[in-house]
Amino acid sequence: MTIAPAGILTDEAKAAVESAFQGGAADVGKVLSDRKVTVQSYTGREVLVDTKNGPLTSRMIWVGNRLYKITAGGKPGLVPDRDVQIFFDSFKVLD
Repeated sequence: MTIAPAGILTDEAKAAVESAFQGGAADVGKVLSDRKVTVQSYTGREVLVDTKNGPLTSRMIWVGNRLYKITAGGKPGLVPDRDVQIFFDSFKVLD
């Protein structure tokens, strides 16, 4: 989790972080999907990347001045897609 001081996270700053997130994913491997997501009304982004070590899914969620990033992946067959989805769906923002 990353916390930025209030007022720092303008829409332009968030767009720059999302762009860096996408660029970082492309540096790791081939981006298979890149989509906007909503978790409990909070917006974010999720990418699925094919890496040399297997598929990697990473999601970032904006909650006020906090940025949460969760990642799951591994060798093909070691981490089933269903388990990755269960892990991502288990993420909840608790105030």
